[in-house]
Order: sequence, then structure tokens, then C-alpha cells
Amino acid sequence: MYERYSKIRDSKGLNDSKVSKGTGVAKATLSDWKNGKTQPKLNKLQAIADFLGVKLTDITSPNEISYDSTTHTWEVETTYIDEVLKDNELTKRLEEYAKKLIELKKMEDI
Repeated sequence: MYERYSKIRDSKGLNDSKVSKGTGVAKATLSDWKNGKTQPKLNKLQAIADFLGVKLTDITSPNEISYDSTTHTWEVETTYIDEVLKDNELTKRLEEYAKKLIELKKMEDI
């Protein structure tokens, strides 16, 4: 997933420092992500995607997005599914499902 992000970032002439300043995502978070220590939380990935002007799935697809009811956070799991990579319609459906889950979560927080 970091590789996808870095290709998009590089294509826009940016570096992690500029992305950090533009998104509020700490440089340490980006570094940990790069080194495979952690994965950014969904809200941070969305901020990065918005800053880069791409869809979230351009960075994460075909990752699973799940809600951890213990910590009340959204998590991105990097489980790559070859069939999803080959099936654009399924990828679109998963993206729509994730959007609906996010909206439901927002409604719970109100």
C-alpha cells in the first residue's frame, strides 16, 4: 500500500514532509508506514487521498476496512485479494460499502 501512495506522491512532485504538512499526518506515521511498522488509520488515509486528489481506493484498494468496536476506530487491513484486483466492478462495490460504513459511524458519533 505504501508503494501505491509513494508513486502517486512522487508523480505530483511531493515528498512525505509536504504530505505531512498538508494533511496533518505526522511524518513519524508516514515513516512507520513506509517501514512496515504500522498502517495509517482510515481517517489519515482519507486525508492523504484528499490531499493528493485521488480516491481512497487508489491508495488502499483492495484492502479491507473494518471497525474495531473495542477501540472504536476504523482499521485498514492490507489483505490483497487477486480476484478483486482483476474485478473493477467488485472494487467499486467495496468502495461504496466502505463509504456507507463510514457514514454509519459518523451518525453514531453525533
